[in-house]
Amino acid sequence: MGIMKDAWDIIKDRAEWKEMQALVKKIPELEQRIAALEARSSNINSEDVCDHCGSSNLRRTGSRPNPTFKSLGVKDAVFLCDDCGKESAFIIEPSK
Repeated sequence: MGIMKDAWDIIKDRAEWKEMQALVKKIPELEQRIAALEARSSNINSEDVCDHCGSSNLRRTGSRPNPTFKSLGVKDAVFLCDDCGKESAFIIEPSK
């Protein structure tokens, strides 16, 4: 039993073990946050939702070249959120 106790004492003093214990304590909080996000997303019927508030109450105001893929003809559809007033953009497939 002395060897097992000595080994356990060495493990408990390791930084990795202490870090793992701290992470395990965060699991309930993270599970609650995931559940809240899932509940929020289940109330949304539209694929496109506001990047800022999660509302699906969007009004399309136009389009613009996608900043990353504009050389390939990809555009973003631009929407204005009627709830928070902020703008969101979603990729539109390029015309063929």
